[in-house]
Amino acid sequence: MSFVIWITGPSGAGKTTLANALYNKLREMGYNVELLDGDCIRKKLYPNLGFSKEERWMRNRVVEMARLLSKNGVITIVSIVSPFREWREYARRKSDGFVDKLRELSYL
Repeated sequence: MSFVIWITGPSGAGKTTLANALYNKLREMGYNVELLDGDCIRKKLYPNLGFSKEERWMRNRVVEMARLLSKNGVITIVSIVSPFREWREYARRKSDGFVDKLRELSYL
């Protein structure tokens, strides 16, 4: 079982806190899970990337990372601002088992 959980919201909304709690709970339950947090990705992989719409679109690499992890049996949690609907729809199209409403996880 694998899927991508997409947590989005403005800066300071609690995305990372929620993502970490969910990550810890899923690990505790024995699931293979990975967390892709926007702040960590920015610091480690794209430290010079700005916040324009074009630069934010460059983060579609996060979508590809999530897709590859999920394809290989890893539950993937993405915690990222993703303010543009077309970007979230792109992520949905590219990811099998895309979840952006936690009520869809009621079976956990």
